[in-house]
Amino acid sequence: MKKIIYITLLASILFSCKNQSKISSHEIDNSNSQDISNDFSKMDKSELRIERNSIYAKYGIEFKSEDLKNYFNSKPWYKVNPDYSDSLISIDDKNTINLIKCWEKSNKILWDKKIDLDGDNKMELCYLLKSSNIGEAILIINESFFEIEIHLYNDIDDQLIVKSDDINSRNSYEDLYIEIIDLNNSNSNKEILFIQMENDYEDAPSENLFISYIDSTIINSKLDGNLTIKKDSIIHIFYDYQEIESDTILYEEKVNYYYKMYECMEIYNLKNGLLNLIHNKRTFVGTGLDIPACFTSNSKILVTNKEFKLIKDLKIGDNILTYDLKSKNNYISTIAKLSSVKHSKLVELYFKHDTITSTTDHPYYVYDKGWCSFKPNSTLMNYSNYNKVNKISNGDYFILNNGDKSQLIGYSYINQEMKTYTITKLEKGNTFYVNGILVGVEEINKHTTNNVYSTLKRTIH
Repeated sequence: MKKIIYITLLASILFSCKNQSKISSHEIDNSNSQDISNDFSKMDKSELRIERNSIYAKYGIEFKSEDLKNYFNSKPWYKVNPDYSDSLISIDDKNTINLIKCWEKSNKILWDKKIDLDGDNKMELCYLLKSSNIGEAILIINESFFEIEIHLYNDIDDQLIVKSDDINSRNSYEDLYIEIIDLNNSNSNKEILFIQMENDYEDAPSENLFISYIDSTIINSKLDGNLTIKKDSIIHIFYDYQEIESDTILYEEKVNYYYKMYECMEIYNLKNGLLNLIHNKRTFVGTGLDIPACFTSNSKILVTNKEFKLIKDLKIGDNILTYDLKSKNNYISTIAKLSSVKHSKLVELYFKHDTITSTTDHPYYVYDKGWCSFKPNSTLMNYSNYNKVNKISNGDYFILNNGDKSQLIGYSYINQEMKTYTITKLEKGNTFYVNGILVGVEEINKHTTNNVYSTLKRTIH
């Protein structure tokens, strides 16, 4: 008889323990936020739904879904409150609800790390989640979260490259680079640095997002441009162009931009989690003349894979064919800005399928070389959307709209004044096709102190 009672009691305990493992964390006393966050990372969608609704159940909400109604009616602690309203829910519980929703919106952990960010000798649980919203990810640190815009050529998918390693070994192709850094040697706090490239440009300057975690709060600062991080400071070097004389550029016979060029250096440190400018220097380096617009009037701009318009007939609002350099797909974009001027120093490019006449500084996309022009230095100086430009050579292979390559078989310079045209802004994208050849949009430097193009390395090969 004693053996029967013992076996029955043991079975009861085991059954109780099995059911206890399914009980929501809000049914037990669990004040350790790190454990709760860790639980969320291991839960599937159905478990997260129960976890979130257990908070509402604690306040006595009456469920309408049959499965939730049946689940919580089976819990001895659950009672319907006839006076329930969302205003009864505490701020902490509302934050937990929103945190669980972040996990519910995601189906993939892009990055995770255990690190003591706030210097309290306790590890923070850090996650970067793929969001169901296109172009967005969610950073979670313990029970705090922050939405991050991800600049990708495509939706966030399994091809997203997320790398976390030594910042000096970062490769420019990575979509997102994450590094743990220390910007204040006077304390034991750490920061998270997210680096990514603007999606519209092949060689754009990087966007840098600095994340601090202070008093259970995520604090963020952003600084665009290629940066150098040394000990407890950030060095930012860029060029500033100041206009000293200009005329309007839209459909005018002749336009001249005269400008002064300055090299600028800014040094930042971190104060209360935010970037703080502590030093800046501006050095005059020279003057120049910027005349945009590149292709002669008979140049054919593809509006679809089979149809074209002459560049002289294009208007703002027209749709044209553009190309995504990362996904390697064509798509349609809309012209936002155009320019037309007269030039006398041009170059004629000879291909087997056609000939193109353009200015020497216009960027072409060349197979295995990236963006190229006959005068890379002028391209970098005149246009704000290129960070690296190589030099065009005979025999280079250019990209065609059908995906094939066309070899440059020769070129010659022309000293004859002609009216030229170009696209200086698309609503989306940075490329278009001229006579079937892939070329770049020319976003003209505005040359004002309020419009700074930030870059540290503008390399010419």
